[in-house]
Amino acid sequence: MRWVIRGLIGLLLIGAAWFSWQAYHVYQAVDSMTGQTAPRYKAEPTVVVPPLNGGKRVNFLVLGSDNDKKKEEARPLTQSMIIVTLDPLNYKVSMLSIPRDFWVKIPGHGMGKIDLAHKYGGVPLARFTVEKLLGIPIHHYAWVGLNGFIKVIDTFGGVTLNASYPILDDSYPNDLNSADPYGYKRVFIPP
Repeated sequence: MRWVIRGLIGLLLIGAAWFSWQAYHVYQAVDSMTGQTAPRYKAEPTVVVPPLNGGKRVNFLVLGSDNDKKKEEARPLTQSMIIVTLDPLNYKVSMLSIPRDFWVKIPGHGMGKIDLAHKYGGVPLARFTVEKLLGIPIHHYAWVGLNGFIKVIDTFGGVTLNASYPILDDSYPNDLNSADPYGYKRVFIPP
């Protein structure tokens, strides 16, 4: 069951990147027609989107985790790291998923799994580690937590799973619907 959730998280991140690109495309079209930018809510942070009309590639680091509610996890391990690169010259969007167990040099911490970079130094260290690993600049980043992932899946009407065989998990994490972020529950899915 956990590999299904991890697979779904990966698909969600891909879908979120595609959806974000499409939404940006629509926003740019509307903005160019009206010549006015859309007003923002006072408390909403200002997002500066880089110009995509030139010939420069723009790289985003998408980070994700499912344990961002746990108290000691002020900076959780990144269970998903994806580079999204926009090539405005050739009208292409490409994505590269970095395996979380990839063994790399984490500046100031020696060798370790790349998912530790965020835990050790937050977004700046994760970003720097990826830049040094791949030799590319990271211009922007996005964070996707489990609650955000759930909202995106719900927005698209959920996911239908067809189980061929019964699935029983006596220690399925119950950290979203429980007061205990380390809670477990029994899950049974009939075929």
